[in-house]
Amino acid sequence: MNLFPFVLFALVFVGFVAFFAIRLNRTVRLEQRATFINAYRFPASLRGKLVFKYSQLTTEQIDQVIKGLRQFFLVCLSANVVNGGAAVGMPSKVVDELWHQFILMSREYSEFCDQAFGKYLHHTPDAEMKNGLDMSLSNTLHQLHSPGLNTRMAGGAAAIAGVPLLFAMDRALDIEGGYQYDARAVEVLELKRKQLLASSGSDGGGSVFDDGASGGSASLNNCSDTSSIGCSDGGASSGSDGGGGCGGGGGCGSS
Repeated sequence: MNLFPFVLFALVFVGFVAFFAIRLNRTVRLEQRATFINAYRFPASLRGKLVFKYSQLTTEQIDQVIKGLRQFFLVCLSANVVNGGAAVGMPSKVVDELWHQFILMSREYSEFCDQAFGKYLHHTPDAEMKNGLDMSLSNTLHQLHSPGLNTRMAGGAAAIAGVPLLFAMDRALDIEGGYQYDARAVEVLELKRKQLLASSGSDGGGSVFDDGASGGSASLNNCSDTSSIGCSDGGASSGSDGGGGCGGGGGCGSS
């Protein structure tokens, strides 16, 4: 009796089971990380560090900045930068400053990254980024528009006058030297994103929460799966007065 067809069927079946088991485990892990980021209580002393830099900020405004940093970390998770997803950009100077201060709390920040991403999230100068800030910032916007990420953000993806909180923050808080995004600037950035994607024949960066994909596409200069994530610092987007990424003011992705 020829057992080959049965053996082949068994191998294929085991392969499918293993594939879906791995996918389910990965989905559960992502959900756990999103829940952790949403519920994370930032060190109390972080507020004082931000006030030292921006003494004009009220308690409520500091709460907004903290909310912005939380959103940014969720954007990094959504873009799947830890596993080669496309870089994302930081569009707020004041949120970037809060991130800097958090990084200086090395023990707390390392523990946070282990739980939130499984790897250390580095802050890399934008000059060292592999992809441009226009595309990184466009990917940030793309992630914020992701239905899957929106449902996992506590309170949803907040906006000010129709502009996503992360992009509107500096303008709303009147941050000196901040990155100025209004509805028109965001519209120009969105147009730039579509042009770049069209020229490369891709449909976008993707969100792990929407389709279970790796969170990136070739057109968005995927980063390799390294032992850490790199994020860049500073820079301007077409049609705006600045912006950065998960790279901080720059973008999230390996450098």
